[in-house]
Amino acid sequence: WSDAVNESNAVNRSNAVNESNAVNESNAVNESNAVIGSNAVNWSDAVNRSNAVIGSYGIKRCEAVSKCIFCYEIDSAKLSLFNKKIDEEKFETVFSKIMSFEYLPNWNNFYELKGDLDWYRIAFPELMSVKNKTAWNKMPQEMKDYLKSLPEYDEKIFKEITEED
Repeated sequence: WSDAVNESNAVNRSNAVNESNAVNESNAVNESNAVIGSNAVNWSDAVNRSNAVIGSYGIKRCEAVSKCIFCYEIDSAKLSLFNKKIDEEKFETVFSKIMSFEYLPNWNNFYELKGDLDWYRIAFPELMSVKNKTAWNKMPQEMKDYLKSLPEYDEKIFKEITEED
């Protein structure tokens, strides 16, 4: 089984997962983190119920998106922030800042089960998904404040993605 996941952590009901973390019910996920119910996700973080996502963060219910940040229910998009078009420089600035917070939502209880154990010692039958709201609830306030300070910020999209009250 460890050969199949190939250096991955917290993989639950997923296929073709490579060098990824906290992946649940997903397929063809590579170099990605905190992915749930998604397909063909590559070099992306915090992706939920989306397909064909590349180099993005905070994506929910999107198809064929590349270099998008906090986008919801959009298709065939590139270089977008809260569903608004941006240029490459803006993307790199915002993406770098988001990555500096070192925060990823966690859609399962892997880290609670793991504790100080090696990943292969985990009781995988106890691994379970958590709700979207729970996955995002530990976002640092400083990160929230940064996102809200952006001119592209959209409260409705943010709440749709994070399910924050």
